[in-house]
Amino acid sequence: MEESKWIDKVLTDARQGVVVRIRANTREYEAAIDKAIAFNLISGTNYRLTEKGYKAIEVGGFDNWIQYMEQREVERRGILVNGNAVIGNNNFGVLQGQDGTLINTGNNAHIDSSIEFNRGNFEELAQKLRANHVGQQDIEELKSILESDSLNKEKGVFGDKTNGWISKMISKSLDGTWQIGVGAAGGLLVEVIKKYYGWH
Repeated sequence: MEESKWIDKVLTDARQGVVVRIRANTREYEAAIDKAIAFNLISGTNYRLTEKGYKAIEVGGFDNWIQYMEQREVERRGILVNGNAVIGNNNFGVLQGQDGTLINTGNNAHIDSSIEFNRGNFEELAQKLRANHVGQQDIEELKSILESDSLNKEKGVFGDKTNGWISKMISKSLDGTWQIGVGAAGGLLVEVIKKYYGWH
């Protein structure tokens, strides 16, 4: 059984008040308890469902809850990654133009853009990502994607694989596995990839 299914079992047990740490439980069940506590789905003291835990059950389980939380955070921050744009809501936001320009789209938005490196120099791109706590495995994955992904240079649109990688990284910022705020994540990734392509 995959990890998310074990977490779903813990959530069901917590709702029934029967989550207990005993030696008879499997390692997977114990790990699922720890993960449910880490995500604040159950209490670490009495193993009862928290408000988030009830929501996870309501939306159909742990995997659906993760997607729900990601979508909610995106909507809250008003960020949409679509093609090559990062778009804000009425209060704040950045629109990445097709030529690589950054446009303030909100009343109280602030843009601080200072990413500079030479077009096609992946090592400079990698250094910028490392400086922003992107893991080496994710950097290597991006390198492979950029070498093979199709893109529309005339319209300044990234390929599907590149967009998928950006979405994955934003998800990592949402769940805390990448230590950067989600609002900064999308703008940073779009900008460094545009610089790599030479779209100023």
